[in-house]
Amino acid sequence: MRGLNGLKIIVFLLCLALFTAWLSAGCGDDDDDRSTEGGEVDDDDDMGDDDDDEENPFAPGGGDPLNWSAPLSVATGNSQTPSVRVYDADTIHAAYYKPVTGELVDGYLNWVVISDDEKTVSEPSYVTAEAYKATWLYDGDDIQLIATRARRHVLVTGKVGEDAWVEVDGVDSENTGQGSLKRTAALTQDSYGRLLMAFGYEKDGTGDQTRVSYLVDGQWQTQLYVGGGMPAGVYFVTDTRVVVPSDEALYVSENSGVDFDDVGSGSMGTTPIRAADADMGSDGSIWMVAVRDWDTGYRLTLIKGAGEATEWDNPLWVLCDSDQFITDPKVAVDGDLIVAAWCEASGEQVGDEYKMNLKYMASQDGGETWSDAQVLAPLALGVYGLGYDVDANAGRAAVILHSENEGDFDGGIYLFTASFEAG
Repeated sequence: MRGLNGLKIIVFLLCLALFTAWLSAGCGDDDDDRSTEGGEVDDDDDMGDDDDDEENPFAPGGGDPLNWSAPLSVATGNSQTPSVRVYDADTIHAAYYKPVTGELVDGYLNWVVISDDEKTVSEPSYVTAEAYKATWLYDGDDIQLIATRARRHVLVTGKVGEDAWVEVDGVDSENTGQGSLKRTAALTQDSYGRLLMAFGYEKDGTGDQTRVSYLVDGQWQTQLYVGGGMPAGVYFVTDTRVVVPSDEALYVSENSGVDFDDVGSGSMGTTPIRAADADMGSDGSIWMVAVRDWDTGYRLTLIKGAGEATEWDNPLWVLCDSDQFITDPKVAVDGDLIVAAWCEASGEQVGDEYKMNLKYMASQDGGETWSDAQVLAPLALGVYGLGYDVDANAGRAAVILHSENEGDFDGGIYLFTASFEAG
């Protein structure tokens, strides 16, 4: 009996040693990734997120911030919803909505030219009436501009250096008899000059949709259904391959936009996306920044899809975690430069609205390293009044924003610019 008891003790001690070694090795955790870069704890929650943090790393630091200019006043008073594009190293174009009173229309979309190293701003030229937002692209000196009204996206054309604008045709929800257009539109052009517009559409009883339409002989053609969600952009990677990133999926067409396949929803994560924006790099890569509901706060993520890929590339970078409200994410790509911007509540309130900070992060090496999040402009402005835009081209980056009369700016629209080595 004593020999048997001694054997039991030996076996017990061996088991205890093995159990202790197992504990020190990580408690059998198959994930093996409980900490992200920077020491953040895996925050998989009960919202359905089961992504490993190895697939959700924080963006690698060590990058240099951009050196922004002092704010340049572009428009004063109650000007709103500005958009900006860097045309070349010496010229920046901006558009904004200017409300009016005592006239037959509520307001106008205006266009200005910022030149001579952003020291001069031209007198505004009239583009069209009652358009609240604009997006455009360049074809040499030709400007193809989509002006967004309450329920209509209108193509307006112009030329660089000229003040004349011509309204061509619009996409209107009344043409379909149901649903309503959402104020989200994107425009792209192939090497043959064909224009393709992607826009959000809310169909009665079915939720958000992404649709596209071609311009043929000056008229927008039948709207083609792409898939669910709101588009963050539209891009011709080749003359036959069209990519449409949305807040629900990555859609790809191999026949010039006639049919689309969902190739990316499975690699976008499972937490809901509140807002998204995208841009295409010169190599055909698609970058999308998105705000997600995350546990008790908000998470800003950046994902990339190669133009020839069939899904979003991992990792899905985390740019910001915050317990404050985040909105209006934007991204601009030019060579190795990537600028991600967003508006984040400061924690202070004015009445029922939150004061917001306009923040940004930048990578100047294609995403290998990132600057810390920087406050570009503190805004004493509620979420509903805020408007800003970001662009990068020709070795320059531009951020344009709208500010109310309270805060660090005296109301109106302001432009910040930065120079960098174009990759």
